[in-house]
Amino acid sequence: MWRKVLSQAAKDAALRHSPRRADIAAWLMNEDFIRVCELARVKPDPMRLALKQLLLADPDDRKLRSDLICNALASVPKPAPIGETSDAREAA
Repeated sequence: MWRKVLSQAAKDAALRHSPRRADIAAWLMNEDFIRVCELARVKPDPMRLALKQLLLADPDDRKLRSDLICNALASVPKPAPIGETSDAREAA
């Protein structure tokens, strides 16, 4: 779920006339952003940099950058369910 929050931020940041772009820029400096990254199991600093670069990118490059961020987030391994270790998943 938390990776979807970050993906949606990337998609919104890529839009040409999105009023959310300013909100996203402010959110990147907020403790909530760090918490969302932790819950998504993503390092906050590289994610912040990627989103900042997206916000500052040429409008023609934003869709590609957004897609790259979303694809990277989709490839992050899902956490093990509570009480299950990664060893138990690999053995299954």
